[in-house]
Amino acid sequence: ALKRELLEHFTYEEYLLESIDFPEFNQHVTEHNRLMVQMDQILRNASKNDEIDLLILYQFLAEVIIGHMEAEDIKYYEYLSLIQ
Repeated sequence: ALKRELLEHFTYEEYLLESIDFPEFNQHVTEHNRLMVQMDQILRNASKNDEIDLLILYQFLAEVIIGHMEAEDIKYYEYLSLIQ
């Protein structure tokens, strides 16, 4: 469910960023892809071990929320006024 929600969020965000011609669009998409690869690794490890390492999951969530949303997403907020 988390992977699905992240993918849905990233897909919508990329659509939005493309529609406002965000100058750092490609870098932002690359960061989304990196985070999804990391999510896949967590899920693969969970599948192998039949359990999720909660510390690794919490670290990932902190990276998404603090590292990405607060550090990266904020960069496009000024461009949102261009949306009609």
